[in-house]
Formats: sequence, C-alpha cells, structure tokens
Amino acid sequence: MFERSLPSSDQLPLFGELTFTGVEMMGTYILLGAVGAGIGTAAAAIAVSWFLDA
Repeated sequence: MFERSLPSSDQLPLFGELTFTGVEMMGTYILLGAVGAGIGTAAAAIAVSWFLDA
C-alpha cells in the first residue's frame, strides 16, 4: 500500500537509480525492529530501576 503512494522514478530522476529488493527491505525492517526493541528494553529497565529505588 505504501509503495503505491510513492512517486515514480520519472517524477524524481535524482532517485531513479535507487532500487531495493525485498531481501534488503526485510533486513532493514528486522534491524529497525531490533533497535526499537533494544531501546524499549533499556528504557523499561531504567524506569523500573528508578521506581524500585523510590
């Protein structure tokens, strides 16, 4: 759904040669998910430690 809303390479010639395969995009999604989970875990650990110190 999102890819259909993007402009075509004719409309943005600067980015016309950038192409991504499904495998590359899946790797990016997994990396973003892992980073997000890591940040969430760290934030939760800090919040719990502050709560337990109080």
